[in-house]
Amino acid sequence: MSSFTDRTGRQWRVEFLFSHLGVLRSVLNCPQPQKLTAEVAINGLMTLDPEGLGQLLWSIVEDQAKGVTPEEFAKSLDAETVDKAFQCLLTEIACFFPRAGRESIRRNLPALLEKYAADMEQAFNRTLKSSVGNGPASSASIPAG
Repeated sequence: MSSFTDRTGRQWRVEFLFSHLGVLRSVLNCPQPQKLTAEVAINGLMTLDPEGLGQLLWSIVEDQAKGVTPEEFAKSLDAETVDKAFQCLLTEIACFFPRAGRESIRRNLPALLEKYAADMEQAFNRTLKSSVGNGPASSASIPAG
């Protein structure tokens, strides 16, 4: 079992159980009868949007959230917390599936996490470049009125 601490200092246990498969299928858009293997799950998580990740995390930690609403939980997740929670989730899902499917995932998990980090860095850089290119006009480009 893995755990992460949110930005408010609350610690959350991440333990993927059979009861979470429905939410995992839903956020990965993997309906029955499509086979949900460890590889499908991990690869799907690598491209999951943040909202889907939040839904899956909430379904896993909801039983621990005594007095914490889904909105409060969401507000406690900053970028660093999401990265740690994501790593916990990947590890737990890799361990959940039958041995035959999880051994290759366990071997490849470090490389998958490195690829995820590199993809996030590239996305951040693209966003930063597009933001700089679309920034406010300089005073020299504003016509005199």
